[in-house]
Amino acid sequence: MTSELLALIPLIGALFMLLRSQRTNEICFFVGALMGTAAMFRTNLSFLSVFVGLFLVLYPPKGSIRQLITRGSAYALGGILIVFVTAIPYLMQHRLGLWFTSVFSIPLNYSAHLRSLANLERLLLIGFGFNSESINFSGFSMHTFLSSCVLWLGGLIGLFICFRSWEDLSPITRNQVFVLLIFLVGSACSVFLSGPAHDHYLIQLYPSLAIFLAVALVRQPAGMQRLFIQTGVFLFMIASSVIFVSKEYLQLTRRIEENMGLSYYPEYEIARYLQQKIQIETPCSSFPITSSTGL
Repeated sequence: MTSELLALIPLIGALFMLLRSQRTNEICFFVGALMGTAAMFRTNLSFLSVFVGLFLVLYPPKGSIRQLITRGSAYALGGILIVFVTAIPYLMQHRLGLWFTSVFSIPLNYSAHLRSLANLERLLLIGFGFNSESINFSGFSMHTFLSSCVLWLGGLIGLFICFRSWEDLSPITRNQVFVLLIFLVGSACSVFLSGPAHDHYLIQLYPSLAIFLAVALVRQPAGMQRLFIQTGVFLFMIASSVIFVSKEYLQLTRRIEENMGLSYYPEYEIARYLQQKIQIETPCSSFPITSSTGL
């Protein structure tokens, strides 16, 4: 499991709280704690954390200077608390330097040395199904291309619809649109400034894009056109999900038919190799590895 999937849990929690709640001191604290948790899973989300903090403090209604400072302090305290909690086990073992290196130094150096515009271009191509470094059909995935078109283009259309009808939106809805925009822009900065081009990084943008896509679908003209578009997108999403997971299930079925184990990823092969080496060197020791351990 990649760290992006783990980071999405607190990330979506923070997004939900900001969409459904007022910016009270308590909400700011819990949002800070959730964003701090997400940043501990993915250090690059620190960019988004800064964007969210600025939104909580500066977005109207601003209130008095004291209220701004209180909201910002509550948000920062929530994030700092999570960071401190993760350092406690290292501090107890007098390895605080190891914690700082693994949490901050290594990720930042990794991103800084591998960041380039070429990675940004390649990441965009990968997001639309072009697995090669140039736009051609070598390794092209039609499934990824169609899914990305629906999500990205539909999300951008939803964003355009929101700002086109900005004057007609209620203050609460405007606040929600701005929250989604903050998360979209902040996540994009977190992905595109993090260095290497890995397709799973893009999952950090999907929550905001998916909600904007839903706005585009809901705001379609009433009648058969709206029913046709919404039904078509719904069926496409179901079909895409089935196609995506069907390859894995077919692979598992084949391995069952051939009486092979279900754990076939490279990390399991490495674990089996290490187990064999350990058993050769220490015949009396046994370290059984099963799929339930979830390496």
